[in-house]
This record gives sequence, structure tokens and C-alpha cells, in this order.
Amino acid sequence: MPSTNLKPRVPLHPMKVLSRPAAALLLALPMATAWADERTDLLEMKNTILNLVDALVEQGILTEAKAQALKNEAAARARADAARETVVETAPADQAADKTAAAGKVVRVPYVPNFVKDEIREQVRAELRKDVTADVVAKAKEERWGLKDALPAWVTALRWSGDARLRYQGDYFASSNQPASLPNFQAINEAGGITRAGQNAFLNSTEDRHRTRVRARLSLDATVADNVDVGLRFVTGRLDNPISMNESLGRQGDPIEFNVDRLWIGWNQRDADGFSRVFARGGRIPNPYFTPSDVLWDNDLAFEGFAVSVHQPLWFLDPVSGPASPKRQVFLTVGAYPLLENELPVADDKSNDKWLWGGQAGIDFAFTTTQAATVAFAFHDYINIPGQRNQFNSVLRDWTAPRNVVKGNTLYDLRNDLDLTSELFGLAADFTLINLSMQYRYSGFDAADVWLTGELVKNIGYDEGEIAGRTGLRVPERSLAWHLGMQVGNACDTVQALSHCVDRAGEWTLYSYYRYLQRDSMLDAFTDSNFNLGGTNTQGYVIGADYGLTRGTWLRTRWMSSDEIDGVPFSMDVLQVDVNANF
Repeated sequence: MPSTNLKPRVPLHPMKVLSRPAAALLLALPMATAWADERTDLLEMKNTILNLVDALVEQGILTEAKAQALKNEAAARARADAARETVVETAPADQAADKTAAAGKVVRVPYVPNFVKDEIREQVRAELRKDVTADVVAKAKEERWGLKDALPAWVTALRWSGDARLRYQGDYFASSNQPASLPNFQAINEAGGITRAGQNAFLNSTEDRHRTRVRARLSLDATVADNVDVGLRFVTGRLDNPISMNESLGRQGDPIEFNVDRLWIGWNQRDADGFSRVFARGGRIPNPYFTPSDVLWDNDLAFEGFAVSVHQPLWFLDPVSGPASPKRQVFLTVGAYPLLENELPVADDKSNDKWLWGGQAGIDFAFTTTQAATVAFAFHDYINIPGQRNQFNSVLRDWTAPRNVVKGNTLYDLRNDLDLTSELFGLAADFTLINLSMQYRYSGFDAADVWLTGELVKNIGYDEGEIAGRTGLRVPERSLAWHLGMQVGNACDTVQALSHCVDRAGEWTLYSYYRYLQRDSMLDAFTDSNFNLGGTNTQGYVIGADYGLTRGTWLRTRWMSSDEIDGVPFSMDVLQVDVNANF
């Protein structure tokens, strides 16, 4: 007998049994509807549903009547949905075109379910919200919404910016270098003689160095009036070095010096489109000249004096961009910079003051939307720059010795006395420089821009006869310098003096250049302080790369290799690895 503990089987309600597959079916329906444009998917879905209903009938879960009722209900809903389609018919042009119009001019717009409409609406809203928000935020920053009335006008006129750099630097000297072969004329002049300078009388030429160095710059710009600006910048660095803002760590806790590097007042004349057509600055100002490399002027060098720049667009040569475009223009910059103001009277000299006068004229020309070039010619004349030998037992002309000197220029002793421990070295040559600067940009590649740069410097003020009269020696002329470079990488408005073009994560720049600097081609006190550790009478190459780490933070690596051109053997390599951050 069957066990009496077993409960009689109770048939399940058809709708309860159907609830699970129905739930799955309802979850699948939105996906199938979303793909309703594909006829194959629709047929597959229809057959799946019909097969499911037939299977439920076969298992006795549904009766045939109930299954047929479900099918009839689904068919009725399908007809109702189909009736909601919109049919747009274009009227035929004449009676002869009725058949063609009826056959081929009917456009059916299928019904779109509400949930699909909602999804499309939300996507459009999200995209519009991002664009509108970005535009509003940009406009708010530009116009400083909410700040004009809340803060005084002098606060909104101030603009702070700055950067910081952490550097590892390795200086590697060739084994062929000779110790005590390079006089340290800066230390000798400061001490008053070679003997008095002691162990600092010669530059290091044999011992490799590994240094950690830092640099910081903090700038404050203010708009005083519509056409008047003021600039102020604080920097690290030693007061006696005009071409380096680096501070080396490892000085037993000595604090870092912080100095005023720039202080200027500027006047702008802008056109209706906001471009500066005339720009004048006075004080301690940034380099006012177009300089695609740092061969002639170090990046950190500030000019003391006055400069005026004029930019005139070539409207008749700029049919693509129109009169407001700065891409096709000529420019002119002139300036006067006092190097040394001396109050001591000298009977046989017209002036005791040292000056630098300079001018540059050039053209910016865009050949196409992807090709542009800048060419400039400059003339720079140094006044009272050569050293003048003293009369016997006199120091009246000591002022003619240079305030700053690195290495490379031809120097001679200005002292004329019987003290064998006293020396003071001045420049043997005069310096009147002509400078040709060129830059070409191609931006037709999707991945990167390509920049080609070149500079040529000639000291036309070099005179062997004058030098022989000052020094008593015949010094062969070495007065030419040149630079050739290439940069590939992230798009950048300019690569003036190889400025950085990386501002975001993943952006990159590769660059390389070769330079050749004869000893009296330019003042060694103002040229690049990194290549060959500064100075002239050197040649070699540089390769480097910049890579963006985050927004406003990037990594720079450079390898510089140099050799002497004339004189004692001296070769060295410099490795620099920088982490930079700006704000």
C-alpha cells in the first residue's frame, strides 16, 4: 500500500507556475524591443514566446483554451501598437504620378516605446548638461561672476602664478681632463687675485658631482588700468648669478634665498580683437626678443631697462584668418639696458656706464593652416664692455672688469702694479652681435607637431688689432656661434627657448639640438647655464624628453654632452632629471 504519510498532489495554479518564466520574459522584452529594428531578432523573440506557451500546454500547466487566450491577447496588443504608427504620404505632383507616389513615397515612422524615449531623453540631457556646464564655468571664470561686487577691484585685478622644480643633476667629467686647467675668473675677481682665491681659483674639471637642486618662482601680475600692467616675480637663486635660479641642497641646513627677479610696469595698445599691437615695458623685465633657443640668452636671464615691441598684421597676406589674425605679421622690438652705472670720474673716457642696446625685426608667416615660420634679425651692441688696463699703481679702471663671468671669453689682467698676488681680469674683445633666428612649425600630423629651430650669432665687434693693443697679444678671431634643433611632440603655441609644451597626463615632447659656440662669439656670462655648465668655447649636443604626469606636473630628462673647441682639453656630460609643477 502506498504510504499514508504522503500528501495528495495539489495541481499548481497556472499563473503561479508561469510567474517565473514570465518574469524572465518581462526582463527580456525591453532588450528585445530596444533591438526592434532588427527583423531577425523580432522573429526569434516571437517564436521563442510561442514555443514557451506550447510547452506549458504540453506539460499540463496551461490549458489549450488559456494558451489560446494569451495568444489572442498578444495579437490584439500588437495590432493596437501597429495602429499607432504614423504614416506620412507625400502628395504626387500630378495624376500621372499617383502610382509612383503610392508605391515609393510613403515613409513609415515606427512607434518608439516610452522607456526608449526616456533613455534617449536622459542621454541627450546628460550630454547637453556637460556642454552647458563647461561653457558656463568657463564664462564664469573669465568674467569672475560673483566676485566683482563681493571683493574690492584691486583684488580681482591681481593674478598669481608660479612653479616649482626638483632636479637631480649629475656632472660627469672626461678622464682626459686636466686638474686646475680652467681658471675660475669669477672667484679670482671677487677675491682680488689668484693666490687670494685659494682653492676656488680653478673650476672643477675632474671630480664627478651628484646634486639635488630646487627652483621656485612666484609671479604676481596686476592690471592697473585698461592698458597698464604691473609685474612682480620672486625666485630662488643666488644674488650674484643672473642666469640660474637653482639652489643646491646639502648645505647643512642653510635656508634657501628668495629674491625679487622681475619688477616692471607695462603699457599695451590693443586692437578691437584684444591683440597687443604695441607693448612697452620698463624695469627688470622678461626677455623681450624672439629667441627660439637659449644659446644667446639663458632662460632665467632678466633684462634691466626698457623695451618696446610693435606688431603689425599683414592683412593683405592673410586671406584665410582675416585682419584679426596674428599669424601673419611683422614685428619690431627695440630696447636699452643699463649693465653698470658708475659714478667714478675718468678723465679720458666719455662715459663710465656700461649699456646694452638692441633691436630685432622679424616676420611671423603662416603658409597654410598646418605650416608656419618665424624669421627674425637682431642687432645687439654692448657699450664700454671691454676691460681697460689701469695706469701704473692705479685702480681707477677696475670698474671695467665684468661683474659676471663664467668661462670661455678671452680675458686679460687689468692690474698694473708690482703686487704679484693681485689680479683683476677684464674682457679683451668688444661685443657687437648680429643674430639670425629661425623657427618652422608643421602641425599636419595627428599625433604630434614638429618644430625646427636655428640660430646664428656673429660678433662683428671683434677686432684683432684692438685686442693686441689692450693685451699685447695677437689673439686669433673666434667669433661665430650657431644652433640647430628639432622638437617633436605635443601641440604648443611656441617653443621659444625650448619652453615646456606638456600640461596634462600622457602628453609628451622629444627634442634634440646641436650647438657650436666659439669663445668670443657672445658674452659667456649670459648664455645657457646648463649646457657645458655655462660659457662659450664649446660644442656638443643635447637630447631630452618631457612627459606629463598629471595636470600641471611633468617629468623632464636631458642629457648634454660637450667638448672644448680651442685650448686645454675639457669634455663633460650633464644629466638632469626634473619633476616640475606649475600653478
